[in-house]
Amino acid sequence: MVNEFIVFFDYEYTFLYYIFELANYSALALIALIFRHFQLINNSSFWTWLLLMFTPIVFNYFIFDAHLFGDQSLYTLDAVDQKLDYDLPNNPNLEKDLWWTSTSILTSKILSVFPLPMLMTLTSLAFANKLMLFILFVWASKFLNQDRLILFFLIPSLVLYSSLSLRDNIIIVFGVAFLINLVNRKYFFALLFLTPLFILKIQNFSFFLLAFFGNFIFQTHKSRIGLLLYFLSLSFIAIVMQDQILDVINLYRVAFAAEDSVGGYADYTFYNDTSILELTSIGGFIYESLIRIPNFLLMPLPWNWSSPLYPIQFLESLLLIIIFIRIIFKYELYRNLYFYSLIISFVAGLMVYSILAMNEGTFVRYRFSFFFPYLIALYYIGERALAEKAQNDKYINS
Repeated sequence: MVNEFIVFFDYEYTFLYYIFELANYSALALIALIFRHFQLINNSSFWTWLLLMFTPIVFNYFIFDAHLFGDQSLYTLDAVDQKLDYDLPNNPNLEKDLWWTSTSILTSKILSVFPLPMLMTLTSLAFANKLMLFILFVWASKFLNQDRLILFFLIPSLVLYSSLSLRDNIIIVFGVAFLINLVNRKYFFALLFLTPLFILKIQNFSFFLLAFFGNFIFQTHKSRIGLLLYFLSLSFIAIVMQDQILDVINLYRVAFAAEDSVGGYADYTFYNDTSILELTSIGGFIYESLIRIPNFLLMPLPWNWSSPLYPIQFLESLLLIIIFIRIIFKYELYRNLYFYSLIISFVAGLMVYSILAMNEGTFVRYRFSFFFPYLIALYYIGERALAEKAQNDKYINS
């Protein structure tokens, strides 16, 4: 059922809102029950997902005002537009530029693929996000132990972003699927998940593409010579194309600074000297980014807390960094060639994002959607190496 009001009505804070969204939750719970019946998930995962699938109702209109995340309205209106025979007159995307419209439409098209009984409110597409994440979990559990994997899916930011009608969850799901397929040398499927990110999140697309080139072209996972050639090639390109790379970085840097200003882009460029933000050399970029990376990884820092959510996000950031480092040293990933193309692309992403980070609320979201896929991928590389070692030891002893 689709919301067919000429002017979209969200049913917010009404009894009907809960009726509609409980119908969506019931559909997801039924899907989880079917997966449990066919033993695709175990009992503890089933009960955990029953709770996780309920969180869209908890976050929107209960903990947060749904309009706090304005993009939810854009994606929902697009999804409704695509299911109706006429255009909603209050859909702002009809008047937006082509790039943003493409991002919004692709997001809503992806979320509209999933079978929801009701598309009536700003929360409805959140259940599509949650179902997408559930499918990722079931697929990833083919490679990783379910009881350990589920702990990653309980990370607060992942629970939050998959409980809203936003694109962040799609970016995370496609990022995880891309990296695992890349590590498994399934390059066609890796590209299949990478391609939509060109529209959904071109920054993540660019850094993931670095990892793809490392594995596919230079075969960094097989040869130290390939790894050396890969690193030298990236360094050569960075030097030769310094001006073009810095032009793009400077453009985004000024744009994010203007977006974070009171008067918007026009006022910012008129009243401020934008050259202050512009980087003029690769060396300057590297120096500036290395200084800013700690701040980017830990934001929001205590002296910037202005919301009850910020302390939770800070503690989560600290914990994720500890887990990330522990995974590297526990599994001795520095001895594994699969590690290097991923960590090079990851560090490149951190450097660029740290330079661009202006608005804390925005870049906490950007950071997590970039960080989480690498966290899962490195954990998978470590677990797979451990399993292969155990198998080899068993073979030798037999």
